[in-house]
Amino acid sequence: MIKRREQLIGTSLFTSLLIEDRNNVESFDIQHISRHRLRILDKIGEGSFGFVHLCEAKGIHSPDLGTIRNRQPVIVRSLWRGVTDSLKKNFMREMYILAQIQNPNITQIVALVEEEPFGAVFEYGELGDLPSFIRNYEESNNKVSLSYSQLLIFITHIASGMRYLESMNISHCDLAARNCVVGKNLIIKVSDHAMYCRKYDNEYYVNEFYTKIPLRWMAWEAVLLGKRNCKADVWSYGTTVWEILTYCEEIPFSDMTSEQVLENCGNWYHSALSQDKARILSHPSTCSQDLYRMMTKCWSKYAEERPTFKDIFIFLEQINIE
Repeated sequence: MIKRREQLIGTSLFTSLLIEDRNNVESFDIQHISRHRLRILDKIGEGSFGFVHLCEAKGIHSPDLGTIRNRQPVIVRSLWRGVTDSLKKNFMREMYILAQIQNPNITQIVALVEEEPFGAVFEYGELGDLPSFIRNYEESNNKVSLSYSQLLIFITHIASGMRYLESMNISHCDLAARNCVVGKNLIIKVSDHAMYCRKYDNEYYVNEFYTKIPLRWMAWEAVLLGKRNCKADVWSYGTTVWEILTYCEEIPFSDMTSEQVLENCGNWYHSALSQDKARILSHPSTCSQDLYRMMTKCWSKYAEERPTFKDIFIFLEQINIE
């Protein structure tokens, strides 16, 4: 089992999923490929460790199909050329640990590149990131939006992936619609690529330590007290559901500045009652009362009063049956 600490996003250079030291991680079986099997399609951003590309991979194993595929879209995170041996070692170590996270609703590492520049190859949704898919669907379908039942399936897939991480005591630290991709058969997979993507820079807040944090999605105790755990992810999940049910048309609390969002976190901290002065996101017009009630539970002031992802998944499964 992979254990996690409560800490802030940004402690790791390579992923929002912060990782504790483990022994013998390199014994995990993962394919290694040469860089010539990757064709760069687009540079999507940079991290402090290096750069991130959308690529087409040739002849590598596909987690979705369980077979070798001629071509498939992938995300490749690469180190800068000439980085220290220590950084290379830490990078490869963390990638080996991430490779052990295997679930149909979580993007997986499909290969490592152990030649300059060192890199890790992640699967990517064939239909792109979830916000773009939702917005483009209406444009390409004569102004017809995705159905409410389909949106429910999307948020159930996300809950399923997060339930898996929760079962391993892993906190995501950056759960949002931008960190979900759409795969074959409209399967949603949770990823953590967005913080490296230029297109999502405006959805992050740069704090006094020059660290990008997903302020508008974070639980108040994560912002003010640095508590990063699965219960903080549940808060972010409620916000992600709100995004999806409003068709990703705007960021959460779009009428508030970052400073006002920080002040709202302070209201949560100081309020005697969870709904005293603190503000929550409004009820989406497409959302049932039962589902919105679940979302507000995700935003409970006290972490122990929030549901688990297992609870959320069971609740959503019941809604989908009905």
